[in-house]
Amino acid sequence: TVVLASPDGKIGLYRKGQDGPTMIPLPAGVTSINALAKLDASRIVAATNRGLLIYDISKGDVRIESVRSGAQLSVAVKEIFIDNRRRIWAFSDGNGVTMINTNDWTQQWMAATADNPLLVTRSEAPFMHQDNFGTVWVVPVGGTFSYYDEVSHRLVPYILQSSGLAETDLPTINKFMI
Repeated sequence: TVVLASPDGKIGLYRKGQDGPTMIPLPAGVTSINALAKLDASRIVAATNRGLLIYDISKGDVRIESVRSGAQLSVAVKEIFIDNRRRIWAFSDGNGVTMINTNDWTQQWMAATADNPLLVTRSEAPFMHQDNFGTVWVVPVGGTFSYYDEVSHRLVPYILQSSGLAETDLPTINKFMI
């Protein structure tokens, strides 16, 4: 199965042997799709103007999960990342990042700021990466480069500096490749 999405809020499924796409009926008010990711063998997640759209391919079920909270006022999700524990990390227009546990659909909004404003590393685009050790690295909107501490369940700021005789800070990540 191949899943395709258009920026104007349409999702189509192409299956082997099928002549054309099967369009997925989306909830009312979904007018834009900003990102698409595979959650597991039967579910996909879309970042939309109304929040997270969860589509179960095997059941044909569609639902919306809002990321709006007291700290996160925006309902629109601009970018998503799914880590190896199947947690969804959602970036919105507001500050911070929201982590969604897909086992029980609980949410945790997080931000990270550096104690010294001169040591902040921001990113021009949503930055998310999980390394070979399973550590999730993120630059939350309006925050600084940090990692998710699995024990304390929070983002911990991490100072990016070059090593050597002339240490320099990295103030902005404007391009990256993972």
